[in-house]
Amino acid sequence: MKKPSIITVIALFLCGTAHSQCNWAKNEVDEFTGLKTRVLTMQDIDKKFTSRFWYSISMLNVENGYMLSLRFTSGQRPDMINKGDKLLIMLNNNEIVELEATETVITDANVTQHGTTYIIHPSYFVNRDMLEKISEAGIKKWRMHTSRAYLEYDFTRNGMNVVRQQIQCILSE
Repeated sequence: MKKPSIITVIALFLCGTAHSQCNWAKNEVDEFTGLKTRVLTMQDIDKKFTSRFWYSISMLNVENGYMLSLRFTSGQRPDMINKGDKLLIMLNNNEIVELEATETVITDANVTQHGTTYIIHPSYFVNRDMLEKISEAGIKKWRMHTSRAYLEYDFTRNGMNVVRQQIQCILSE
């Protein structure tokens, strides 16, 4: 029997490692409909101890495709996001991907002994082609539109690694 090459062993290790990094909040099949529901646990994108705000991301599958779920946490109260408000994603090749909020969401307040933080949690439909394009090109920045303004976020390598991992997990069957 032929021994596997070192490249084959490394490739298998990397595939297994990437798949094992998928942290599922939900991964089940509905016993009535047979539809598979997969939701990844929310992960922070570049949260720094000194940050006054940060984003978290989670991907999930839905009946007609996929959804990108964001959570924006801030010390200042952001506006509400209306159904149809845009999330503009500028890729590293300067192509713009445009997503629309699936529903209207308002800000929640989280009061602790350290102060108040405000959280807004919009979701956006996204198809497989868009996810593959985002993963391949990488994100330079995004702009999340709210009812009165927009919030921009410049991506770093670590932030893109989180997004790529989430995309890889949600697209794996």
